[in-house]
Parts: sequence; structure tokens; C-alpha cells
Amino acid sequence: MPVKGRPRKTHCKRGHDLSVTRYRTPRGHSRCKACNVFQRKTWVEQNRVTLKAYYQAYYVKHKDRVREPRRRARLKRCYDVTLDFTMGKPCEICGTTAWGKDSHGSIDHDHTCCLGDRTCGKCIRGVLCQSCNRVLGVFAEDIDRFQKTIEYLENICNCLTEECNC
Repeated sequence: MPVKGRPRKTHCKRGHDLSVTRYRTPRGHSRCKACNVFQRKTWVEQNRVTLKAYYQAYYVKHKDRVREPRRRARLKRCYDVTLDFTMGKPCEICGTTAWGKDSHGSIDHDHTCCLGDRTCGKCIRGVLCQSCNRVLGVFAEDIDRFQKTIEYLENICNCLTEECNC
């Protein structure tokens, strides 16, 4: 409702139609949304280095507070599971449950099922420790490479512990 004696503005200083872009701040001031967005983007561009330093210092100081919500959000976004899905489960390959203080199990999924960084949820195979997950990644889930590695390890001559006939 306009104040008595003053007509209500229809456009901001930059010419935006306030009937479309007007909003009220928590203190009751009237602002133009388009101008506010522009001013915020400009400020961020001008203070990029300062902001980066601030965010890095904040992350170092509050690492525990930042990591957990990020991990929860990523698990929900990419796999549609909760953090409880990985907690307390042993690794499907080696059976370890010792994930470490700052680590959790990795979700193993079939990379050929879904394209991109999100899965359908049906291709989740289980929970792996970081080491076993890396091995799967390095071997590109190629069964022949795994079998050749097993044969290689079985046929290695262990000259230090047994009598050798090499």
C-alpha cells in the first residue's frame, strides 16, 4: 500500500518492472529481484579471492561439520541411499569393517548400467572398503585381469621361505 502523498514506483533505477520483480526484505524494504541478483553476482566476481580464502579457512576449521552433510547429500543424490546404508556393513570382498575415523565404505555399483553420476538404485552391488574399491577401478572390473593376477600370485617363487628349485 503506497504511502500518502507519494506515488508507488513502477520501475527500479535500472528500468525493471517492479510489478514483476518486487520483493520485500525481512525488514520490510522493497527491492528489485533482478537488480539484487545482479549486485550479488557482481560482488562475488569482485571478491572471488577473498571468498575462496574464507571458504577454505571455514572448511579447515569446521571439517567435521561440513563433511558429513556433504556425504549424506551426495549419497542421496547419486545413489538414493542414506549414510546408514554404508555404516556397520563389512566390505563385500575382504570383510573388513575398519573404515577408519574419517572414512566410510564405498558404494559399489555397476558402471555399465547407468550413465552419468547418478544410478537407478538397482545396479548397487554392495559396500566396499577404499582399497578393494580402488582395485576394482584399476582393473576396470575385468574378470580376465583378476584371474591372470591370481595365477601370477600363485606361481610366484617364494625363495625366502621354501626350498627353491627355480
